[in-house]
Amino acid sequence: MKDFEILQVEKKRLESGEPLVYSVPAIIKMATGQFMSRELGFLDQENIEVSYAVSEPRWRADWRNWQSKVQEVSGETAKIYVRKSYILEADKVLIGFEYQQNPAFLLIPFSGLHTVRREETESVFPAKNGNIYHYTCDTIINENASSIKTLSPRDFKILSSILMRREIAGFVYLCLVKAGVLQDLQALIFDAFSENKIRSLNFQVLRDALKQMHNTLLSQPENQLPILEKIKQVYAINN
Repeated sequence: MKDFEILQVEKKRLESGEPLVYSVPAIIKMATGQFMSRELGFLDQENIEVSYAVSEPRWRADWRNWQSKVQEVSGETAKIYVRKSYILEADKVLIGFEYQQNPAFLLIPFSGLHTVRREETESVFPAKNGNIYHYTCDTIINENASSIKTLSPRDFKILSSILMRREIAGFVYLCLVKAGVLQDLQALIFDAFSENKIRSLNFQVLRDALKQMHNTLLSQPENQLPILEKIKQVYAINN
C-alpha cells in the first residue's frame, strides 16, 4: 500500500473510536521499513508490512557500531551474522549490516530469522486481535549475495534523517486525527506523504506539535502505555 493509503486506513480506524496505540505499528513500518525498502529497490508498492531492523546493543545510532556483518561470501552465497535488539513483527524484515565497509541491507521474510520475543511491557503494542511484539535476533543467515543492497555512508545518513521525519510526521498525524484538531496541519502532513515531500515539512513544527499532543492527548489515562512512553523518550518529547 502507498503511504497515503495507509494514512487513510488508520484515519478511519481512529475516527471509528479505536485506541491510538492500535495505529502506531502500521505507521512505524510505513515510515521506516517500507520507505527504506522502496528507496533501496526491494519493493515497488507491494501490499506488505516491512520491519526496519537496525537497532543493536550499544550501536548508538551509528552503523559503524553494528555487530551484524557479512562474514563470508562463497560463490553466490553470503554468510551474514545478524544481531538485532528490536525487530517489530511484520511480513518481511529489512536487515541492516556492514558489508565491504559500507551500510548494507537485505529484505527477507520475518519467518526466515531465528527470533526471540521481547516480553517487557515497553516492547509490546496492544492490538485489536492480540498484541504486536518486538523481537531480538542473534543468528547466522545464508542469503544470495547478489540480493544485498549497499549505501554510501552519506546516503545512509540522508535517508536516516528522512526516516526520522517520516516517523515523527506519522505520529503527529495520528495524534491530530485522534484529537480532531488542526485540520490544516493534518492536510499538510497527508499531502507531504502523498507527494513524497516529507523533507519539506518544518522539523521543529512537527516536534512542537508532537510535544503539544503529548501534553493533551497522550497524557490521558487510556494512553498511558509503556510503549507510548518509550516513543516519547526516543524522540526526547519532554513536558
